[in-house]
Order: sequence, then C-alpha cells, then structure tokens
Amino acid sequence: IKGGSFLGNEPLPAANFAFDSQGYTVQFTNESSNADYISWSFGDGNESTEAEPVYTYSQPGYYNVRMICTNQCYARDTTRAIAVTPGEVLEVRDAVNHHVRITDQGTIGVSYALRQPGALKIELFNVQGQLVSTKDLGFTDLGYVELSVQDLPKGLYVVRLNAESGASSSTIVR
Repeated sequence: IKGGSFLGNEPLPAANFAFDSQGYTVQFTNESSNADYISWSFGDGNESTEAEPVYTYSQPGYYNVRMICTNQCYARDTTRAIAVTPGEVLEVRDAVNHHVRITDQGTIGVSYALRQPGALKIELFNVQGQLVSTKDLGFTDLGYVELSVQDLPKGLYVVRLNAESGASSSTIVR
C-alpha cells in the first residue's frame, strides 16, 4: 500500500471567521471554505455546531474562540483571543486593543482590552498635537469609557491609549 493512498482528493478546509458584536452578544460569520461541518468553542465552556452562531457571553472577560472545520478527509481549526468589554467585543492582537466610536450624547466611546493588566491613560489630542482631554483609568485590563467632547469644536482628533505594556492610537472625526 502506497503511503497517503487513503487520503481523498477533497481540498483541505480553510477555517476562518469574522465577528460583530452588540454588548455581550456576538454574531460569528463563517468565512471558511471547503468545509462540510463546523463546530465552535466559545472559550467559556459552551459550544455550537451552527455555521454562523449568535452567542451571548454572561460576563466581560477574555475568551479563546475556536472554530473547527471538517470535510470527508480533513479537519482544520483556528483560534482567536477576544475580549468581551462592556462596550463591545474586541479581538486581542496587540498589547493595547481598542475601538473608538462617536456616541449620540456628545461623547467619544472607547472600548479597550490590555493583553497584560496595568495602568492605562486615555488622551485626546487635536490636529495641532495639543492635549485637550485626559482620563487616567488606573490599574485595569478591559472596559469601556466615554470622553466628553461637547465643549470641543468639531474637527479631527486623535485618541491615544497609553499603557505600561505599550501604546495604541486611533484617528477619529468629530
């Protein structure tokens, strides 16, 4: 018997997914290919075999989401670290992970997750590079905070998150 002769001619599955969130509820989107069966592990002990599950986490925290794709001959998987924050769910890739959005209440909402807990300061700069607002959050790991911008003129601002483990910034338009 020739080595590898029992393997089928079916292509390898590719495991990939995206997600969107609202609060603690996450809509997972299947972006895999060549898969007949998909299973999920949400990192909190719960699982699903739906192709595109909607899952609600019971509390904020860090979770490893694993997707396994199989076909008749092969199996492939991918795992992503996510942080469920009170503002939204973030993928944990860098030392400081965040998402910035403008709210209807005249504030800038910042969801954040640090890979290593530590001191965190959020700073808001105008286009001239001048510091116009700062918020020291102290020792933290993940959360959501709003910065008031009602008294600032409309324009381009940079939000910078400074942590003991690194820095991250986003540009926003107000």
